[in-house]
Amino acid sequence: MSRLAQARLMLEARYRESLAQEATDLAALGGDWLQIGAMVHRIKGSGGSFGFPMITAAALAVEQASICERPGALADLIDELMRRYFAVPEHAQSR
Repeated sequence: MSRLAQARLMLEARYRESLAQEATDLAALGGDWLQIGAMVHRIKGSGGSFGFPMITAAALAVEQASICERPGALADLIDELMRRYFAVPEHAQSR
């Protein structure tokens, strides 16, 4: 495996770890719509940067719910974000 491929795998592993922590933090924010929006905006962008469109789409849905301040939908959407996160293979080849 090339050094570039090894570096990419290492970055993806760190991304997965950080996303799991961010999802936990996100669930703890309650009704802080500004913080929720900022956090999922970052997740949405990072999902796209790492080539995980399913993460980006789920984060977009959470972001939209935070903008509209829809607390009833938020927990379900965060759950969907986590389902999509765990559906990403450890060594995703979505490129």
